[in-house]
Amino acid sequence: MGLYLPLAAILVGGFAPAHAAAQSLLAAEGLGILSEPLDARSRSLGSGGVGLPGWYLSDADPAASAGLSVPSATATFQPASATLSGGESAGHTRFPAVAVSYGYLGNVFSVYFGSFLDQEWEILTVRTLDLGSGEEVQAEDRFRSTGSVGRVRFGWSRTFLESVSVGLTVGRHLGTAERRFTRLLDREDVGAGVEPFGRVVRLRASGAVAGGGIAWDPSPLLRVAGSVSWSGDLVLTPTSDSLLGERKYSLPMELKAGATFALTPELAMHLGTTYADWTETGEDLESEATVGGTWSYGGGLEWGGSTLLGRPFPIRIGVRQVDLPFGVDGESATERTISLGAGAHLVDFEAQPLARMELGIDRGSREGGSLSEDFWRVAFTVRVASG
Repeated sequence: MGLYLPLAAILVGGFAPAHAAAQSLLAAEGLGILSEPLDARSRSLGSGGVGLPGWYLSDADPAASAGLSVPSATATFQPASATLSGGESAGHTRFPAVAVSYGYLGNVFSVYFGSFLDQEWEILTVRTLDLGSGEEVQAEDRFRSTGSVGRVRFGWSRTFLESVSVGLTVGRHLGTAERRFTRLLDREDVGAGVEPFGRVVRLRASGAVAGGGIAWDPSPLLRVAGSVSWSGDLVLTPTSDSLLGERKYSLPMELKAGATFALTPELAMHLGTTYADWTETGEDLESEATVGGTWSYGGGLEWGGSTLLGRPFPIRIGVRQVDLPFGVDGESATERTISLGAGAHLVDFEAQPLARMELGIDRGSREGGSLSEDFWRVAFTVRVASG
C-alpha cells in the first residue's frame, strides 16, 4: 500500500514538489492552472472579459449577448508554450471558448463551452528508498497529469430600457483527467529483471455552476458591466480505480467588473478586475500553498481608426496581473502579461457582427516562491452570424 500513498497525495493536491522537474510546477499543489474562457479580444485588452463594447458571446459576461438578434457562433483557438525555471519547455493547445446563440422575440438563448482548470502538469522526483534490510536503492518517481476541467452553460439574455442588458446562465462542470504514477528503480541496484511499477487513475469532473451579469450603456461613450459566477462543489470521480474514492472541492464565487471609456471617436480605454476567495478550496486540498483571496487587474487601449482592404482593423494593447490561487511552498504566485492584438471586421450589419476574426498574443511570466516560468500564449477567435 505504500506505493499508493504518493499517488493519493497527488490526487488531493498535497505533494510537495521540492527538487523536482515539472510541467508547470505552479499547478502541482492545487487543482491545476486557471484557464479562463477568454477570447482573443479580451486577451489583447488585458481584460477579464466583462464590459467590452458591442454585442458578442462571452462565457465571462452573460449580458454581452443581449443584442445578438441573429443566430451567432464563436470559437477560440489557443496554443501556448512555456519555459520553466529549470530550462524545460512545455506546451499545449486548447479551445478555451466555444459558444452559439439564437435570438427569439427579444430574448437571446445561448450555449457556452468554456475552459476552467488546466490539468497538464508533470513532476519528476529522484529519491532513495530503504528496503528494510539496510539496503538502499535509487528510485525515479514520475507523476503526470493530463486533461482539463471545463464548463458547459446554458444562457439567456435580454435588453431592457434600451441601455440595460441582463444575462443568466446555468450549467455544470465537465471533463476528464488522467493521473499516472510510475516508479523506476535503478537497475544497478536491483538488476535488470525488475520492471517499473505504474498506476493510472482516470477522473471524471462534475458539479453545478450558475452565473449572471448586467451591462449598462449610459451613453455611446461608456459601458460598465459586472458578472458573478457561482459554483457548487467540484466532484472528481475515479472511473478506473476502486481504491480511491470520490473527492469534492469547494470552489469560490467569482466576481468580475469592467468598463470601457471612449477617449476619442477612434480610441477607447478598457479596465477590468476580478475577485475570488479560494480559502475553502485550500482547506479541502489540505494545502498551505493556497493563498485565499485572489485579484486580477488589467486594462488596455483599442485604436479603431485603422483599416485593412477597406474594412475596420482595430489594433489593441493591454496589460494584466493575476493572483494564482495555488502557490508553492506556502508562498503566493502571480501571472503577469503584456498583450498585443488586432481584429478584422469582415462583415457587419448595423450593430450585428456577421463575420469577424480576432488575434491576441500574450507574453507573460508566472512566479511563485523560488519557481518561475515564462510563456507565450496566442488566441485566435472567429465570430460568424447568419444575417
